[in-house]
Amino acid sequence: MKTETSFFVCLILIGFLNLSFVQSEPVKHTILIDVSHGQRVWFDPSQPENRNNIRTEYLTSMIENTSISLHVQIGFLNNKIKKEDLMDCKVLFIHAPSSKFEADEVKDIIHFVENGGSLFLAMEEDRWTTLEKTNVNDIIKPFGMQFGGLINDKTSDGYSIVSELTPKSYKIPYHAPRIVKGGIPFCFSNSSDEYFGTYKTLDKGGKIVLMGDGMISLSLNSWQGKNDEQCNEFMNNVLKWLLN
Repeated sequence: MKTETSFFVCLILIGFLNLSFVQSEPVKHTILIDVSHGQRVWFDPSQPENRNNIRTEYLTSMIENTSISLHVQIGFLNNKIKKEDLMDCKVLFIHAPSSKFEADEVKDIIHFVENGGSLFLAMEEDRWTTLEKTNVNDIIKPFGMQFGGLINDKTSDGYSIVSELTPKSYKIPYHAPRIVKGGIPFCFSNSSDEYFGTYKTLDKGGKIVLMGDGMISLSLNSWQGKNDEQCNEFMNNVLKWLLN
């Protein structure tokens, strides 16, 4: 934990952007980050209990950096997700939840996506969250998509292919990704043809990106001695696609 903390301190010193930074252009859309379902990585930095949290500050600085480049604003959902919350939202960002979504939350998220909203949903290995603890598959089942078991090889990392989202192939890390079923695959294991990232566009313009590993969406380009990952560039392109 000490090593991990030092790592985040270094990244903050390199990349931290103050949250009061004024964007030079008017914001076009809103990205809402769900932090109300047992997330263990993402937290709302405005809440008193999260102040001076190194990981929270780093992740928020990275998503703020992305938001500035894409001219969007970031909000956090600290309570039960409601239809009204999603009315002015373009992208709903859910990262590794570990508790269940209530039936009306599931219904409202599905309605949001069916009517043109975008959903980014990342899951993790069982050490962080399990498919039994959270019912994320209920949210994406109507769209013919599901999270499955883990990819067998946990050590080889992965890559993205050229797609509607990614203009080139990116080198991206994983530590124990889940297989994703349904949608168009665009993130693969280096050691097999198994894939852990897919996307889908719906008839009314709604978009979905599923990632079977949460490491990628943390925008870490360096991790445990590897300094050539391309997560930040990858996520900028994914969010840009979801916003358009």
